[in-house]
Amino acid sequence: MRNFLIFFCILISAVAVNADVEFDYQTVTPVIVGPMNSLITSDHFTISNMGAAQDITFDIRYTSDNINDYIGICDNIGCLTPPVAVSFGADEEIEYHFSIYVEEAKSIDFELVLTAANIQGEMTRKFTYITDNVELLVVNDDPVNDYTSYYVNGLDNSGMTYGIWNTHMSPIDNNTPAFSNILWATGDETDPISTDEISYLSTHLMNGSNLIMTGQNLCSGLSNGNTDQQNFLQTYLYVSFDGDNSGVTSIEGVSSDGVSDGWSFAISGGDGADNQTSPDEISATTDAIEFLMYPASRGAAGVKLRSTLSNSYIATLGFGIEGIDSEANRSMVIGGLIDYIQGETANGDTEVKSFDNISLSNYPNPFNPETTIKYNVKELRSNASLTIYNVKGQAVKHFTYSDLNNDSGSVIWKGMSDNSEKAASGVYFYKLINGSENVMRKMVLIK
Repeated sequence: MRNFLIFFCILISAVAVNADVEFDYQTVTPVIVGPMNSLITSDHFTISNMGAAQDITFDIRYTSDNINDYIGICDNIGCLTPPVAVSFGADEEIEYHFSIYVEEAKSIDFELVLTAANIQGEMTRKFTYITDNVELLVVNDDPVNDYTSYYVNGLDNSGMTYGIWNTHMSPIDNNTPAFSNILWATGDETDPISTDEISYLSTHLMNGSNLIMTGQNLCSGLSNGNTDQQNFLQTYLYVSFDGDNSGVTSIEGVSSDGVSDGWSFAISGGDGADNQTSPDEISATTDAIEFLMYPASRGAAGVKLRSTLSNSYIATLGFGIEGIDSEANRSMVIGGLIDYIQGETANGDTEVKSFDNISLSNYPNPFNPETTIKYNVKELRSNASLTIYNVKGQAVKHFTYSDLNNDSGSVIWKGMSDNSEKAASGVYFYKLINGSENVMRKMVLIK
């Protein structure tokens, strides 16, 4: 019998069998992030023919509305033009890589397809390429259902460039590249947001980036989860979970709210996904605002805020946008939320999100056991303070106006808390407040 083994170096091994073919792979396939308008080379992978000489046919399938986009497969000699049959000698092994060119900010899904005499049908591996300059990362965090098609029209109408990341293909953790804005959809998942995902999102928010979270089991899953999940719901999203099934399918905006005033829609029927069997009842905690409501005093369906800690814009929905009853209403909600995280309100006002009158840095970084934090402001105000936070958003060390004292100066953090306890190694954030302005930076304590 003729066998061949396909091993992707960019994957962690698992095993599947197709007739006489043994295929090593990981059940999640990779998401590749790279530049736009530049030819990039992916990590290498190896295809090995484990038996007698035979031809293996390669094809790459993808759809793009730009004729200049290109995804090819190459060996150490040159690139192939799929579909192409490659003659493998007995027990021969050949190394390949993808060559990718994407001209615009977006994501492209593609498949590597292999056929040979002993393959029943086709063997395929799925990949996604996302350009690293997309303005919005859309995350599908439902391992079974992909509802992103219900978001596409609203995203297209928003004018914001976006890429789609499926976590069932490739998990998100602290090694995932950073994006300025994230729309995270949990679909029907009842245990959403893993510990690794929480770590990534916490850092995302502490860096001042923006987040929209939507899903019918999102808040109930976090509230009933472990300590990290509960802390993320309360400390980062500023949401309290009140009930796991509102029992109603209509939602209203809040009068005079800059985002939702005049909104009225259903989350069942129509041309939506019709999957909202258990929308969450939620409420806002300190500093947050309830901006979407269930009728008949059934509580809030949406909570938003601009974090005073990091200036991030955050919106959390107790239901999935995919369930909204019409394409027009989904576009209305998606567009309104995107305007909100960009600092724009319904009346066209724009909030200032960054300040040019403060410079802030620390050296060394990473550091052990101490680091010097340098600052410069146009004029030091009486409320000036510098606070160090851990990744959970908890204040570790405070420096007051009397510690700062001058328009330009520095303070030394010796890795100790206000209670003179040694801080654990890891990521920390330091935030300088001066008048109505504030700036935050990241540093790493190593031991």
